[in-house]
Amino acid sequence: MLTREVYRNWIAAICTILLIPIYVEAATAVATSAPTAPPQQTQQDLVVTTDRPDARYNLGDTVIFTARLVNLPDQELRYTIQENHHKEVEKGRLAFKDGVATVTATFQTPGFLFLRINPPHELVNENRRRAGRAGAVCAPDKLLPSLPVPEDFNAFWDGKKAIMNDIPFNAQLTLLENQSNDKIEVYSMTLDSYNGTKAHGFLAKPKGNTACPAIMFTHGAGVRSFSAQRVQTWAGYGAIAIEVSAHDIPNDQPKEFYTELAEGKLKGYSRFGCDDRETSYFLRMFLSCYQAARLVTSLPEWDGQRFVVYGSSQGGGQALATAYLCDKVSAFFANVSALCDHAGREAGRPAGWPRWVSYQNNGMADARQLEASRYFDGVNFARFIKAKALMSCGFIDTTCPPSSVYAAFNMLTGEKQMVEMPTAAHETPPMITETATAFAKRQLGLTE
Repeated sequence: MLTREVYRNWIAAICTILLIPIYVEAATAVATSAPTAPPQQTQQDLVVTTDRPDARYNLGDTVIFTARLVNLPDQELRYTIQENHHKEVEKGRLAFKDGVATVTATFQTPGFLFLRINPPHELVNENRRRAGRAGAVCAPDKLLPSLPVPEDFNAFWDGKKAIMNDIPFNAQLTLLENQSNDKIEVYSMTLDSYNGTKAHGFLAKPKGNTACPAIMFTHGAGVRSFSAQRVQTWAGYGAIAIEVSAHDIPNDQPKEFYTELAEGKLKGYSRFGCDDRETSYFLRMFLSCYQAARLVTSLPEWDGQRFVVYGSSQGGGQALATAYLCDKVSAFFANVSALCDHAGREAGRPAGWPRWVSYQNNGMADARQLEASRYFDGVNFARFIKAKALMSCGFIDTTCPPSSVYAAFNMLTGEKQMVEMPTAAHETPPMITETATAFAKRQLGLTE
């Protein structure tokens, strides 16, 4: 298991041995062997590091951020430092000398410090998400939910589950012969779901096996098609595998079909119905995950014990929701999870994607949106989850800020592990994919 301490030591060793800046993806550093005579570096960049490789500090500690210009002239650049990616605590200009500048900040409260340096004009048109960014953390276990759980939270979802339990699957399973073989069967899948909608995806399972574990994959934000490759792979490992779309749309259409939906009917879907718990777009999404989980755990081939849910970003939010809704989930993985701490601004923190609640210029929240969001918050799902959990957060993630992820993680009461990624933005580095795959295989009893 990749514990927090192992992860710290691993990052430190890589940065020391390979002499790479901390912002580079750790897995990339591992995969790249240093040549005996490295070529002259010509790429321009702005690299920021912290004085501790794991970027972990205590209250009262001072963080030393060091910025380096790579193949760029000395200059002055504006910077800001924020607490928890929200409250500005310092700003100014950094004057570089011999390509180096430093700035310090002290942890006054638990949470995260986030430094952003405006990129040099030479990098303005470059796609460099990490350029000029660095993060550090202090006592993240002290980050608590921004609002209490609604008193009728469980009653609301119990009522929705009762409705779903009465909806027959009417599963339309079409064998995909070109993806199946003598060991596995792969199907395209459509299920009846909430309020006359459908759940779409793929299902795969080993042939002739009984007592199989099961795994379910959920999707990140966006409108697109996907293939059966992932369920095919996991069925080959010996698991029943299901992947469910976030949307009620078919999965076998031309690319233009999804582009038209993304730019038209489903544009901004995350905001649809956001002022009412009965009309939120995520109601059908979460209940379709529950329906897919019900299907998997109803199959005679399932072993009745091992069921893992796996997702990133929006998919991480769905993983939290599914682990709450389906008590047969034994473990879940949620990477850079969205849909957490919607009311973060009430506690002086940013909310995670999709920034559910609108705020007026006077700082007042839209009351209806704020109330509705509480029923779809990973923070509140986490309070009642008993499954084992693996979660991860990126310190320079501005889409799903690490404070929002930790607010949910801290509410989990079962066995849990957080993988902190000091150099990661909103992404899934190879290292975390490897860690999550190993975790899922262990939980499913599969050979790694």
